[in-house]
Amino acid sequence: MTTPKITIVYASEQPPAGWSASVFVAGPMPRDPDLPSWRPEALRLIERQWSADGPLVVFVPEPRDRHDPPAGYVHQLWEDRWMSVVDAILFWVPREMPGTPGLTTNVEFGRYEGSGRVALGMPPHAHSVRYLRHFADQHEAPVADTLPQTVAATLGLVGRGAWREAGTRDVPLLVWRTPAFQTWWSALSPRGERLLGARVRWTSGSGAASWVLDATVAAPAGSVESRRVMCLNGADVVTAVLANTSQEVEPGGATRAMLHEAGYLVTSEGVQRMRERVQALEARQDDTCRNDYLPDRE
Repeated sequence: MTTPKITIVYASEQPPAGWSASVFVAGPMPRDPDLPSWRPEALRLIERQWSADGPLVVFVPEPRDRHDPPAGYVHQLWEDRWMSVVDAILFWVPREMPGTPGLTTNVEFGRYEGSGRVALGMPPHAHSVRYLRHFADQHEAPVADTLPQTVAATLGLVGRGAWREAGTRDVPLLVWRTPAFQTWWSALSPRGERLLGARVRWTSGSGAASWVLDATVAAPAGSVESRRVMCLNGADVVTAVLANTSQEVEPGGATRAMLHEAGYLVTSEGVQRMRERVQALEARQDDTCRNDYLPDRE
């Protein structure tokens, strides 16, 4: 069976098991379901401009039948799930009052404005978009004045894509492409471990030189661990085990004391600088160690 080049996933639908690239088409939807949406034109432009060989999945937060929308909480969960993992988020904000206010769009853009995965588009007549443009510029996100330019900027963030499936779908290309993540991920299989899912919590620097990712990892004995994986300035990673379902983790010495206070075990897989940071945290054995090992947000 031939994999379709582009798959459209509408609100509350489930995507395919794997993809080379993924895009979320965000922005206000007309409140009146009888008024035309701008998203069909965005989809036509994406289909026209996508030229890579691998399959692209496009998430559309509108139901196929706008007269029969999903329940609000179901829609919110769906949006949160897939906006957090896609490779790029296209924000098109043709805001007009009162028909297309885009109030939810403000919140969504604020959550991801500094993620490195956002392209922002606004027509010249859009109302009350000055703050959106200001913060897009502050985070060096691409900004465009037309929908075709916004689509081009979004696909520019994606590039040629890279195949991911199952749990690796949850790792956006921005982090997936970093040598530090590839080193960490490629070490799982030789240990008999498997990535079940992930969520990027923070990125910083050009090309995501620094990042924090929460990973769910299956161990060979059948246990499942929640791990916080961290990379600073392109260095090797440090991993914090947040939970272990089998209770097989047996920390010793000062690490046991830190596990008791903070609720997780810290182990080092990184370079000497990162080892020293972990050792300093173990030596302190106080409640402040919960946050001190994390990089500051910019």
